[in-house]
Amino acid sequence: MFTKLNKLSNTGSKFGIIIKRDTLSKAPVSALTGWLILESNDPFPDYYCNEENPTDNSCKENYYYLPVKHNGQWDDNRLCRFILEIQKEKSVNVCIATIEMNGALCPAIRVKGVKAEYLKVVVDFFVTRNVFFHKNRDIKSYLSLIDTKSFFNVKEIAPGIFMNLFTDGLFYLTIDEMLDWSLFEKLITYQKGGGGFKNFDGAVGYWIGDREYIDFIRIFGNKLTIEQLQEIKHQFIKNLSAWHSNDLLI
Repeated sequence: MFTKLNKLSNTGSKFGIIIKRDTLSKAPVSALTGWLILESNDPFPDYYCNEENPTDNSCKENYYYLPVKHNGQWDDNRLCRFILEIQKEKSVNVCIATIEMNGALCPAIRVKGVKAEYLKVVVDFFVTRNVFFHKNRDIKSYLSLIDTKSFFNVKEIAPGIFMNLFTDGLFYLTIDEMLDWSLFEKLITYQKGGGGFKNFDGAVGYWIGDREYIDFIRIFGNKLTIEQLQEIKHQFIKNLSAWHSNDLLI
């Protein structure tokens, strides 16, 4: 699946999907709401905010996930309508997610950039619309693949490099094919272990364009420069090409 960049507007709102892997654990605020709320506080392995101080993770954003109760199937369209409604009424950053829980996929509401106490407002909003969540209970931390669907407000700052207009440190580097998580993880782990610049968090995703998909790798880092982003993209594409030609075995 190949990208046709001439059809991609340089600035604006785009709808798409991000796939990543994070460690999920029960958030202390679960006790306040009575519902199970998970938080992601350990993004992609080996990512730190400051190379001089590897234990510093203060720049990482907190993401909360509210697993939705379901009977084996769920209606994304219904949840999408509620997402747009709460964004308009409460000005809160929420989107639909799919997470792994108890060995199966589970729909969830992802909440970003709010104080923990405000989560009760979010929960109450959905409960009044007959969207219910899992009761609070003990749960061990675990690694989960996470699929989020949301709108992206972006601006192109260099050819094939886009920045998020609302979140500092979020960038999208376009690539020419669709990648599954398994291959992406192998490539980005190899790249970060190769001695070059590695102080960033990675994910993979795509936007839905005009009769096409625009594939990208999503990069999050602290004070990244255009030159660093260009190097990340160049090295990733180089490694991907080597993998296709069997010159890179990972």
